[in-house]
Amino acid sequence: MMTLKRWLLLLFLLPICDIILVIFISHAIGFLYTLLLLVASFLFGIWLIKRKGIQVFRSFQQQIHERHVPSDSLFDGLFMILGGLLLIMPGFLSDLLAFFMLFPTSRTVIKRKLARWLRERFSFYRRY
Repeated sequence: MMTLKRWLLLLFLLPICDIILVIFISHAIGFLYTLLLLVASFLFGIWLIKRKGIQVFRSFQQQIHERHVPSDSLFDGLFMILGGLLLIMPGFLSDLLAFFMLFPTSRTVIKRKLARWLRERFSFYRRY
């Protein structure tokens, strides 16, 4: 299980690893191509957040209005928005993580692990 210290370490190391990877890739393919790739992923992330964000918000409002528990599609939309946010961050490692959020098969795996973690983390003690 990930403790808070490990999450903070991961959040600290991700940008550093992204910077190192950008430097290596810019040496391999050139600065201009690296910059174009970073700008393209940024623009795609903005487009994805705008498109999916509105869609997820409307779906959430409708499900709440109809007094339904938010469905699996809502979580898919939230993962798509998270993927878009990761695409906005400059770097190729964050882009790779974003694509894991965007593909349905990897999203299913992430949702299962998240559901299991939530069940373990927030289960109530049954000592009477």
